[in-house]
Amino acid sequence: MNSPEQIHPALWRASQLGNAHGRTLDSGFRMLNRELPGQGWPLGQLMELLVDEPGTLECRLLLPALRQLAQGALMLVAPPYVPQISGLSHDDNFRQRLVWVNPALLKDRLWATEQILRHRSSAAVLLWADQLRNDQLRRLHLLAQQTESLLCLIRPMSVAQTPSPAALRIAALPASYGMQVRILKRRGKAMDEHLPLYLPAHPYLSDLQHDRQPAVVQPAQRASRLLQ
Repeated sequence: MNSPEQIHPALWRASQLGNAHGRTLDSGFRMLNRELPGQGWPLGQLMELLVDEPGTLECRLLLPALRQLAQGALMLVAPPYVPQISGLSHDDNFRQRLVWVNPALLKDRLWATEQILRHRSSAAVLLWADQLRNDQLRRLHLLAQQTESLLCLIRPMSVAQTPSPAALRIAALPASYGMQVRILKRRGKAMDEHLPLYLPAHPYLSDLQHDRQPAVVQPAQRASRLLQ
């Protein structure tokens, strides 16, 4: 008998971990990869990361994957704090590809994100936004499917019970050893327990141990140059 995924790639057994629908990007965490369809973050699809206090955990969770992307802009749309570029990486190529876009209004954040996705030149797009309607989420998901980009929407934990078209939803909580994550939605069997992720004491990962200079706010690059 054919498996559901052999019949159609959008089908999978609810009791098993489904295959990825498209390409994936290694998360940088082996334990987490084993729980993710395709062994990594989905590319060309909307994923959501839920946190209680945005600004730190999402960076620690996503940075190992972002640093694997050798080409394309890394777009940060409306982060809660001014990005400390020098603290994120000592790799000049990585720093030069970071672009900070900071619209004040939600409608402008969505518009900017949509334009970035339509341009298809960005390797990753991180959007910080709170309350979004289902049609707005679906629009982002559909636009992401026309790209090979990592699209991650960072939202508050309070929306965990609201429906979303995102292919993957993850909740992250701080822990003394780093963080613990719970997969709220994925292709396949639901995950009830929390998964511990052990992180080094340095907030920007252990391989930055030689970067001892104090973090300095770098001038933000204009996103317009990428949308021309």
